[in-house]
Amino acid sequence: MKKLFLPVLFFSLVMNLCRGQQHKYYFDATVGGAFPVNGFAEIGGSAELGMTCNFSRNAGYSALLRWQTYKMNSQSVTNSLKGAPPSVQWNVSAGNWQLESFMVGSDNAFPLSPDSRFSLRIRLMLGCTVTTYPGIQATGHNVDDKYTWEEGSLSALSFSTLVGAGLQYKMKKNVYLSFGCHYFDTRPAFNNILTTFSGPGNTVSSVRSGFSEEIKSLSTDLGVRIGF
Repeated sequence: MKKLFLPVLFFSLVMNLCRGQQHKYYFDATVGGAFPVNGFAEIGGSAELGMTCNFSRNAGYSALLRWQTYKMNSQSVTNSLKGAPPSVQWNVSAGNWQLESFMVGSDNAFPLSPDSRFSLRIRLMLGCTVTTYPGIQATGHNVDDKYTWEEGSLSALSFSTLVGAGLQYKMKKNVYLSFGCHYFDTRPAFNNILTTFSGPGNTVSSVRSGFSEEIKSLSTDLGVRIGF
C-alpha cells in the first residue's frame, strides 16, 4: 500500500491540473523487450502504464509507472568465483533483477503532416526507481570438498531518467497504436549486503559489503493509447 501512495498522489495531481481546462487526457499501456546496454544482466522485458494531459495541441505532461525485469548474468558470477578456492567447479543460481519506476515529464506528439494518421512522439521523463538485486546462491565442489556461497537480496531507491521516441498511428478517433524506443538510466547503491561462505568441516564465514550498479537499457515497446 505504501508503494502505491506516491504514484496515486501524482496521478491525481495530473488530473487536477487539467480540471476545468480544455485539455485532453490520454491513457497508455505498453509492453516490450528490454536490452541491457552495459552488460549488467541478460535480455529482459518491460511494461508501462501512463497518464498524459495535453496543455497544447501537441504537448503535454505525463506521469507513468514502469516495470522492468532482467535475468541475472550468472556466467559473470561464475567467472568471478573461479580460483576461490582453487580447482572448485561452481554452479550458480540467481533470481531476476526487478525495477519499479515512477516518472513524470513531457510527452509530445507531432503529426507527420496535417492529414497524416502518423505522429512522431517524443518523451523526456525523470523520477525514482526501486531496484531489487536478486541475490545469488552458488554451490561448488572439487575432488574432496564441497562449498557454498550465498549473497543476499536487497532493494535500493535511486534517481532515474528516460528518453524516448517513436510513432503512434491513429486507428479511430480516440484510439492509437504506439511503437517506441526508450533509453533508461539509473544507478542504485546497495549497502550492507550479507555474503556467507561455508567450506570443509562446516566452517562458515560471513561479511557485509556494498556496491553500486549502473543500469542502462534500451527498450522497444508496443502499446495502445486511448484519448478521452
